[in-house]
Amino acid sequence: MSGAGKSIIDGLVGGIKSGIGAVTSAAKSVADAAMNAAKGALGIKSPSRVFMSIGRNVSLGMAQGIDSAAGVAASASASMAGGLVTAPSVGGSDYAGSASANQYHIGTINISNEVDGQRWLEKLTRDQEIVSNGLVPSRSV
Repeated sequence: MSGAGKSIIDGLVGGIKSGIGAVTSAAKSVADAAMNAAKGALGIKSPSRVFMSIGRNVSLGMAQGIDSAAGVAASASASMAGGLVTAPSVGGSDYAGSASANQYHIGTINISNEVDGQRWLEKLTRDQEIVSNGLVPSRSV
């Protein structure tokens, strides 16, 4: 009887081994079909059209977030810079302009063209708005 049991097991093992190729082929077919379905759903055409759209939306969202919080960053920067700049006394050697307690010299501004001048004007306007809106405490000289 042990010979018959051995023959059954040998037959079972032989049958499994001969079917491995079919099992492997079926698994590969399933994986290929799943991959092709995912590529089709995601619009992957190297590069993926879907991921291009997602990346664009991420960038646009980041830009909007940065723009919406720019005032906070400007306020914090102005506040920090305000603590670093010490205004000279009126009439001091660094003083620029007429004798007024509201003016002081913090450096030289070089404006070489109309675009530079416009940028400085816009920055000064923004800085004044920040101070005027109470986002940065104004300092008297």
